[in-house]
Amino acid sequence: MVMVPRLLSLLRQEAPLVELVIRPESMNDLAEQIDLGHIDAAIGTFAHSATRFRSSSLFACDDVLITNSSRPLKNLSREVLSRLSIAAVSSRGEHPEVVEGFVCQRDLSRRAEMYDRAALERALSVSAQSPRIVVSLPHFLAVPTLLEQSDWSAIVPRPVAVSLARTQPISIYELPYHSSSFDVSALWHERTTNDLPQQWLLDLLARATEHLRHRSTNLPFSEGSASTHTHFRPPTHSTAEFTQRRPAATDCRLL
Repeated sequence: MVMVPRLLSLLRQEAPLVELVIRPESMNDLAEQIDLGHIDAAIGTFAHSATRFRSSSLFACDDVLITNSSRPLKNLSREVLSRLSIAAVSSRGEHPEVVEGFVCQRDLSRRAEMYDRAALERALSVSAQSPRIVVSLPHFLAVPTLLEQSDWSAIVPRPVAVSLARTQPISIYELPYHSSSFDVSALWHERTTNDLPQQWLLDLLARATEHLRHRSTNLPFSEGSASTHTHFRPPTHSTAEFTQRRPAATDCRLL
């Protein structure tokens, strides 16, 4: 979501004939789709992956709280936070096998909860009210509609909050506890690593998220996955060669 506008801008300039397919996260087996070559690059947070996968870090981010601007919070303490009706994005309902916020399929663990649940629960463990996410949303596009009800708030990744605040009446608040930053990476199958179209796609993703890396330079990065992290140089071949070979399909969970 936060990288799509810049990604599309780069595509219009460099490869207007390329067909980009952005697929939402679903119950489909992501690892199987990558193995079959149906997805060229998956974007998300990955804890563990098999050696057949490679990954490259795009940016890191932490959590913030957002509310409707018509409901200002003067002091967001832990006590105030415990009384809020909070929403967050999670696919826990679709994946009952979620463990510590991650779902594992075919040797690939990917983040299914888009907030630091453990940090929230630790922060509010001494509160008189039990900490909980009242509503779990399937994706971030549902957040602005929910926040139109002024008594709701949401915990979201910082880049998502900044992006939503550009077009929606949303206020952003630092959480009264430390949430872990998480690494958002591009992940692909090792067999395509040396393919020029794949190198071009990965370089495009890196450039589309450059502004997010600059924003997160002061954040502590979480531990990377077991995959090999590689830096790609832009290929010297013309864009026409890539558009003639095959379109690029991207599976995008967070962005």
